[in-house]
Amino acid sequence: MIAADTREPIRKARVDLIATIGDRRDPVYADNDGRFQFAGVPAGRYTLSAWKSGYAIASYGAPSFWAPAAVIALDAGHSAEGFEIALAKGAALSGRVVDDAGEPLSDMQVSVGRAAPVNGRVVFQAYGLPRSTDDRGEYRIGGLPPGSYVVSVFGRAAPAVEWAAPARLRRRPRPHSHSPCRR
Repeated sequence: MIAADTREPIRKARVDLIATIGDRRDPVYADNDGRFQFAGVPAGRYTLSAWKSGYAIASYGAPSFWAPAAVIALDAGHSAEGFEIALAKGAALSGRVVDDAGEPLSDMQVSVGRAAPVNGRVVFQAYGLPRSTDDRGEYRIGGLPPGSYVVSVFGRAAPAVEWAAPARLRRRPRPHSHSPCRR
């Protein structure tokens, strides 16, 4: 485990070995020299990713967060070594969501991602889970890999003014319609 900018080892980074089929393994943490080891790994196909606070998640063999990770095939009784993952410093986006009168909107869901072409159409691909705005309408999303982002906000704004009808208007008698009788 190394820092992408300095090539220095990163200690205590969380490392996940994820099977393409089967149960999820417990993560391990890099030692003081950035080394890590998984023991007793059964034969199979895996991806390898790492993360540490202040850094963006990265996967082995992926040139960027948006690219697929390399698949590592392990045979029974064999070991594999020499995997290096470079972690880039994480970026953060923050902002404030307000209504058309400039009042803060709380509990709005904010997502960041990218606009990417998929089958000839541009779609929003989210990074991570949405975050809620606080009571001041503010949000902060960290741990982002380098790149350009689109911010998406969704939710239902509370009414600006609550109105309770006066008692005399709450219960209105039903209008009766009388039709003349014709014989």
